[in-house]
Amino acid sequence: MLARYSSNFVVYRELIQNSDDAKATSFHFEISCDNDPPSSSSSEKDFHNKTIAEIRTINNGLIFNETDWKRVAAMAEENTNVESIGQFSVGFFSVFSFSEELIITSGDEYMAFV
Repeated sequence: MLARYSSNFVVYRELIQNSDDAKATSFHFEISCDNDPPSSSSSEKDFHNKTIAEIRTINNGLIFNETDWKRVAAMAEENTNVESIGQFSVGFFSVFSFSEELIITSGDEYMAFV
């Protein structure tokens, strides 16, 4: 599925789209970089000749319900509910493939993938 979304910075576009899907009216995006230059191969982890260490997004959209958390835990589960946040999982899969450690928080709950 991600092959169809292989253009530059797809992860960031998907995070913005997921916020919109969650009916957010506010979106904050923060990139933190290491001082080390990126490896010789260019990738989405390169940002102004620095290596991206952390990407943090915050929105005021809908809080995950039990179904949303189950979907996150079972990434490959097919979802046909068009009202559900992240209905096709493209955003999550793109972030997951990009990350070494992924933490999702919603309301007072969180889930970490290490």
